[in-house]
Amino acid sequence: MKYDLRTARVGIVSLVFVAVTAISFPMQAFGRWAFAVFVIVGYFTFALAIVGCVYSLVAEHPKVVGIAGLVVALLTLLIERETLYFAEMGILLLPGYAFAYGVFVLVRRLFRPEPLSER
Repeated sequence: MKYDLRTARVGIVSLVFVAVTAISFPMQAFGRWAFAVFVIVGYFTFALAIVGCVYSLVAEHPKVVGIAGLVVALLTLLIERETLYFAEMGILLLPGYAFAYGVFVLVRRLFRPEPLSER
């Protein structure tokens, strides 16, 4: 089965942000600065990435990317308990994230060229 991953842009970006959060705590072995950068990026993007994975699962064609992102996020929450703080902070911001994705979908549909009707 062949997947065209170019059509799942939101899902791929969300999967990358979930992966950054997943590797943030093992980055302690590489020094304070690497750990700090990964934790800060994960703190601000983890909940947004979860919403992006759900969006990818619902609206984008290759569902595998959204499923993979949600599985990695669930494993991250189960293994690294500190990421629960990231998710809690994001719960407060979820309505804003959902609104932003709604605007994204609306703009994408408005500016998508109409296909020519075949006669």
